[in-house]
Amino acid sequence: MWGRSSYPWFTGELRLSGLTGDGKYAQAAESGMNRLSGFVGKHPMAFGQWLNALDYYLGDPLEVAIVGDPASEDSRELLSAVFEGFRPNIVVAAGEESDDSAVPLLSGRPRLDGRATAYVFETSRAISRSPAQTTFGASSR
Repeated sequence: MWGRSSYPWFTGELRLSGLTGDGKYAQAAESGMNRLSGFVGKHPMAFGQWLNALDYYLGDPLEVAIVGDPASEDSRELLSAVFEGFRPNIVVAAGEESDDSAVPLLSGRPRLDGRATAYVFETSRAISRSPAQTTFGASSR
């Protein structure tokens, strides 16, 4: 059984999937959330973080790549704008421009006019998933 401290793990795995482009992390989160889905209706007050992960999973999270020196003033301004307010369904990567970055979200994205540049992408995982593939809330029998 998953412990209470593992609920944020689901959201972390989903964000890691967005950051790396590797679907295995999203699959692991989906598997874990499916295991708990039968308990959510019985004990909803115990599953706040699980519901955050479900919202992220079913929603259309934003992916933001901020290309530039993270310590520079223009990069800090962009990062401040991204993290202003409550935005739970967002993946953010920041770093220098590189064609072969270890973080696919940053790879191949240049600065524009020599300044830090933000690239914002809307993902739409929920649109490509059929209801039969999403079993959250269904009976685990």
